[in-house]
Amino acid sequence: MWVTISITSVHAEAFDDQAYFTVGLPVIALGCLLLGHVVPYKAWRYGLVAIGTHAVALIVLVVQTGAAGLVAVGLGFFALIAVPMILAGWLGAWLRLRDQQGR
Repeated sequence: MWVTISITSVHAEAFDDQAYFTVGLPVIALGCLLLGHVVPYKAWRYGLVAIGTHAVALIVLVVQTGAAGLVAVGLGFFALIAVPMILAGWLGAWLRLRDQQGR
């Protein structure tokens, strides 16, 4: 998602574009929900992996530009947006387990 938005955007980084928040993050959350539903075991990990890959992009940005002063802000931002993704994974797992118990 990060790469797709970066390529289609006029901005240097995906999170500088409004599409990242209006399209990208909801699509990522939906993916976490679906993965949590399909494989409910440790469903929290899908949100961490999805947003953790964004943190890798932050590290690459810092290495390329030398903007190390913004690392703490970036990591805080990614930690903040990881919460809804983790919750989406848990919701998917909960829905799966609820369906299985109802049978």
